[in-house]
Amino acid sequence: YVLTDRAKQDLAEIADHVFGSSGLAAAEHVVGELRHGFRFLAETPDVGHVREDLTDDVEVRIWTVWSYLIVFVPAKKPLGIVAILHGARDPKSLAEHIRQARTLDG
Repeated sequence: YVLTDRAKQDLAEIADHVFGSSGLAAAEHVVGELRHGFRFLAETPDVGHVREDLTDDVEVRIWTVWSYLIVFVPAKKPLGIVAILHGARDPKSLAEHIRQARTLDG
């Protein structure tokens, strides 16, 4: 798998947020679980879900790790992680983030 620049930024922001609220061990644990999710998706890319409520991009799939949505493109080789978002965000905000991430991803 490969993370886009946007996904790398998302992961760093998640780590910073968890670090600020719960400390280093928690941040390392969350990032580790997300990375485990990335590896799982790379091995089994067909497990993702289409989320028409968030994107009309037919190439994009979503996989959840805890409350985080991993936005990925299974057809890319290597598998492309486009964005990582907290699922509690406003759906319009999620959709816009995904749209912008895909625009940057090309």
